Amino acid sequence: MLDSSPGEGAPAPAVTDLLGRVGDLVKGLPEAIHRLLVEQVTELTADQQLRDLLSDTVAANVGTWLSVIRYSIPIDHVEAPTAALEHARRMAQREIPVNALLRAYRLGHQHGLNLIIAGLRSADLPPEQKLALFEQITSVSFRYIDWMSEQVLETYQVERAHWDDNRRSLREQAIRDILDGRDIDVTETSYSMRYPLSATHMALLVWLNQDASADSDQLIALERFARDAASAAGAEQLLYHSIDRLVACAWMTVPDPSSSLSQLRTFVQTCSESPRMAVGAPSRGLDGFRRTYRQAEQARAVAMAAQGTARRFVAAQDSGLALASMLVADVPTLKSWVHDVLGPLASSSTSDRRLRETLSMFLRAGGSFKAAAVDLHIHGNTVKYRVNRAVERRGRALADDRLDVEFALLMCDWFGDAVLT
Repeated sequence: MLDSSPGEGAPAPAVTDLLGRVGDLVKGLPEAIHRLLVEQVTELTADQQLRDLLSDTVAANVGTWLSVIRYSIPIDHVEAPTAALEHARRMAQREIPVNALLRAYRLGHQHGLNLIIAGLRSADLPPEQKLALFEQITSVSFRYIDWMSEQVLETYQVERAHWDDNRRSLREQAIRDILDGRDIDVTETSYSMRYPLSATHMALLVWLNQDASADSDQLIALERFARDAASAAGAEQLLYHSIDRLVACAWMTVPDPSSSLSQLRTFVQTCSESPRMAVGAPSRGLDGFRRTYRQAEQARAVAMAAQGTARRFVAAQDSGLALASMLVADVPTLKSWVHDVLGPLASSSTSDRRLRETLSMFLRAGGSFKAAAVDLHIHGNTVKYRVNRAVERRGRALADDRLDVEFALLMCDWFGDAVLT
């Protein structure tokens, strides 16, 4: 509450007389201000219900404001009009920017004050009395509008926080219901979550390392990272959901799925010290919402199981990822099999790592030394030497179990030291 200021006390006869002189204009003031706001601040009049509430708000504020001026009511004795506070709450619930609300108060105040000042100019009063009245009226008016702006701002902020908490709870429950396979009304749930469930989705799992501090700044940074990544990939809309203090998920709608993945990969790889990300394949509709999330989960599980290689970005579409996700639950058995297939080549040494990389590229190139050399940017003779050396390290030729060798090499690439010695 504001304290009473000097000059607020007994009614000033001159003020009462002045308001009487502009009586007809004052009677039409609420309607005039309402028309002005409808024209100038369109955010406040989304539908007829809001327009009616705005009309009541203007009328209540004008009446209170004129009473404060006419009867010199101390500001700390004034109560904010109920309609005005309810109007602020409705604005918060509809996520209309608070600046639009405060601008409406400034415009309405200016319009009303101009009317009274115009009446003051035409009044048959000595100049010094006009000046005194001008100072009194403007002082009280500005104090009222400043106080009233504080009331609606506080009401707006409290309601916005409450509304966001409620909607967040509803959104999180809706996400759980969808992922659990429960039947939902797609149209109604899309509206409540502010996210189109019938669109084509791509799920992103983003996470911090276990040793991250994960304070409030880090959590904010995690959400910002997800939103920036989605923006870089051309997402039309984003649904963000915190899983715990280190992990979050987001779904984004993608107009061009073919380019979104490469754009995401480039964004993550060019961000220094960014959180890690796992991405599901683009998929449409409610089933697609679930499917892309499960794929992102599987991709993250593989990334987390890997040792010696902290991939910052993995995608369900990456070669071998789907197969690796099926084996992630039993890495020790996979490791044993890899060693059966590759023998001593399944070592974590730098030289064996280089040999595996060359052999894998050679096999993917259809057994062509030349094609492998182009892909690896090395000489063909170097490829031939490394392939022969890899076969020697393995201890047997490739002809009998070439498919097993390719798969074992792929698992080495995905799981790293977790399947090596």
